[in-house]
Amino acid sequence: TRSALLRLGGARTRLAAAAGALFTVPILLFAGTLVGEIPQASLAGVLFVTAFHMIDRGAMRRLWRASPETRLLLVVTFLATLLLPLEWAILLGCGTGLVIHLANTAAPRLRLLRPEAGRLVPVAAGESPETVVLEVSGDLHYAAVPPFVSEAEALLRPGLRRVVLDLSHAHQIRFTALRAFEALAVEVEAAGGRLWLAGANGDVQALVRRSGSPLRVVPAEAEPGLSVRRCLDAMAGEPAPGRPHS
Repeated sequence: TRSALLRLGGARTRLAAAAGALFTVPILLFAGTLVGEIPQASLAGVLFVTAFHMIDRGAMRRLWRASPETRLLLVVTFLATLLLPLEWAILLGCGTGLVIHLANTAAPRLRLLRPEAGRLVPVAAGESPETVVLEVSGDLHYAAVPPFVSEAEALLRPGLRRVVLDLSHAHQIRFTALRAFEALAVEVEAAGGRLWLAGANGDVQALVRRSGSPLRVVPAEAEPGLSVRRCLDAMAGEPAPGRPHS
């Protein structure tokens, strides 16, 4: 109970734990017999009161109302703590949280945009622009790549001349995601277009460089949207896809 009592007492540093140990030593050496006379029911009552005050009931209510995932995690961890050894209960709670996280990040969010008068607007149904920006938001770990590829292929229809993958809001980009980008670039180029990456942070640039990827990359910028604008300008300065260089 030392950690709980120190927390309730407002401890701030490790010195509090050392002080608690020093105060306990004389009791163990000189008052062990007296402590042994304390009824176990009384000690149990102290533990119950201490545990009760450790529960942030307001936070628990908010957690319960937050989402079905948090309710499931709370119930699983609570039941596991009652029915399993503590170490297994902790492992089960952590594992459940990991599974929920992977399920929630299994598919990144994609938005198809087009440049118009210096800004980006969503591509409406029936529009067929030649230049688009595919904005990727969320994680792109290995489990999220297949859903990303399926949705990207459905959005990037034939006839596109310039495609920009905006990675400014994408995370966890590894080699599997890079291979998916390269496959999309091959499909776009086979239809007479080009695909570039914009908003690539230092890790993505290093990954492209180390792996020898042929993808064209525009680095991320601190100003929102600047990397995409620079990418569009660079693509506009190149010869049109499918036409020979002069």
